[in-house]
Amino acid sequence: MVTMADKVFLDTNVLVYADTGDPVFGHAAQTKILYLASQGYELWINRQVIREYCVIVSRRMKDAGNYDPKRLVNRISQMEQQFLVADETKDSTTVLLGLITQYGVMGKSIHDCNIVATIKTLGITNLITQNTADFNRYSTEGFALISIIP
Repeated sequence: MVTMADKVFLDTNVLVYADTGDPVFGHAAQTKILYLASQGYELWINRQVIREYCVIVSRRMKDAGNYDPKRLVNRISQMEQQFLVADETKDSTTVLLGLITQYGVMGKSIHDCNIVATIKTLGITNLITQNTADFNRYSTEGFALISIIP
């Protein structure tokens, strides 16, 4: 039986690093994803992560002069097979609004807050991200909503 501790949510940056061969973080991201999968962890993303991934990767492809929408769409299809994908629900929106109020979240930080809302709604406690500072407020204030895996 899979427990909450056996579920990990992957932030967008981890997928981008793993897929784009980032010289600093790419190998580490690939290794971490493969290790977690080999150990039987449920690996989760949500629709927001998919949208963010599309924005980042399509921009990088365009800047490199090799934008290929079919390649991007194929990668998203692979992700939907490789990872469990959470949809946004009324419950996750309710949690999001509560977190915005509780933590005074505003601006671009609402994107990260929505990830935390998704995680909390799914009963996941583990988040793997390269941007640990973006999520610290949810892991250190009073009681930890999430456990950050850098």
